[in-house]
Amino acid sequence: MQYPISRVIVQRLCDDREDLVPYLNRIIDSLERHGGLYQAKLAEVVPLDVIDELHDWLKSHWASTNAKQGVQTPPFAGLEAGLELLERIFPEYVDERVR
Repeated sequence: MQYPISRVIVQRLCDDREDLVPYLNRIIDSLERHGGLYQAKLAEVVPLDVIDELHDWLKSHWASTNAKQGVQTPPFAGLEAGLELLERIFPEYVDERVR
């Protein structure tokens, strides 16, 4: 995997969303290839309902991260999550990057 955040997302999806695991290779391949999770790119490799589930999963983590940091930023509309946003959503990425 090219990006440390990819490993974090794999682990979190495996822990949180077993129903998305069958699509994990395609999700991570899209993330690596396009530098983030983008609805249009994911639609080329996974069903739309999987994209919706992935989007909802990311939004819940974004809300949780905001609450922990005391930040009030609106959730992102549609699945448009570049590497920078993913790194903010999953703060354990910092720990992974240091390894």
